[in-house]
Amino acid sequence: MIDLKLDSQHDLMVKEGKLVLVSGVNLVAQRVKITLLTFLGEWFMDTTIGIPYLEQILVKPADKTKLENIFRKKILSVNGVNKIISIDTLINRTERLLQIKFSVETGEGVLRDVVEVGAR
Repeated sequence: MIDLKLDSQHDLMVKEGKLVLVSGVNLVAQRVKITLLTFLGEWFMDTTIGIPYLEQILVKPADKTKLENIFRKKILSVNGVNKIISIDTLINRTERLLQIKFSVETGEGVLRDVVEVGAR
């Protein structure tokens, strides 16, 4: 499968006037990142899509097990992810940052990545 590649600012990537495509494990990584960065209700066409950050994750006190279960379910729903090898979350309240570290098995190999959600 292939898709349009997004840059680090989540805009379509253009090189020499042409759209750049992404495939393989990089496509799965992009899909997981998009999934983890989408807040529940953010997309007006379907308000059931997204992660319940405001409702269940960015709350005090945060339940790490509950957070990781939410992320596991969402990551496993991504097309191309076969199995979660590991997942870990780190909440930095001082910097208002949530870091999600994960390793997943895909049809293209193992993907290890970190996605940050926060005020940066």
